[in-house]
Amino acid sequence: MEDGLLVLELAREASRLFAQQAPNEKKRLLNLLLSNGEWNRGEVSANFRQPFDLLIDSAAAAASNEPPG
Repeated sequence: MEDGLLVLELAREASRLFAQQAPNEKKRLLNLLLSNGEWNRGEVSANFRQPFDLLIDSAAAAASNEPPG
């Protein structure tokens, strides 16, 4: 249970923590999460690596009230 709360806390703070990182650390994290990534004029476009793609699909399905898949 405690681990789950820590993960939720990290997710809530992710944007702020990312913004505070040095460029090389941002690149390292993006390489872990994303494939075929591009950074263009402050915008990221990419595909998520597994298993992060499943999290994104599940979140999108939950937001639209549809089952994932």
